Amino acid sequence: MTSELQVPKHRVPVELLLADGRLLRVEIFLSELAKTHAGAERMSDVLDGSQAFFPVMAPGTDECHLISLANVVFMRGSQALELEGVELQTILTEHELVLALMGGQKIEGLVTYELPPDRSRLVDFLNAAPPFFPVLEAAQVVLVNKRFVTSALPVQH
Repeated sequence: MTSELQVPKHRVPVELLLADGRLLRVEIFLSELAKTHAGAERMSDVLDGSQAFFPVMAPGTDECHLISLANVVFMRGSQALELEGVELQTILTEHELVLALMGGQKIEGLVTYELPPDRSRLVDFLNAAPPFFPVLEAAQVVLVNKRFVTSALPVQH
């Protein structure tokens, strides 16, 4: 029996890198309505939530796993899904960078942010960023757990 109080969710494919080195290709559940902003729930809403665990499904199955949020190094998924409905009010600061992660992985991409001019350096952003911050790749976004970042190197052109 389906409850009238259930919130409709859809399955979204993502890659998760866990602290033990496993790279999982799974599906997460996103609600059609977010709790903290207008529009649909985003990957970042799952990662910035208050729950210690979140459910994922192995693609094409009904096999549910509960993932420890504290052990997620990064989540990679559709940039379009993550940025849908995000309105930009000002010109953002951008930095291309290479992130080195515990375990030897590297992520190269673009970070964009808005901070007061006197605190808009890359180091200011990294210190002020939420626990998971977005790094933009071609058509993907990688939400990186800053606890697992060992260094950030700005790319010079």
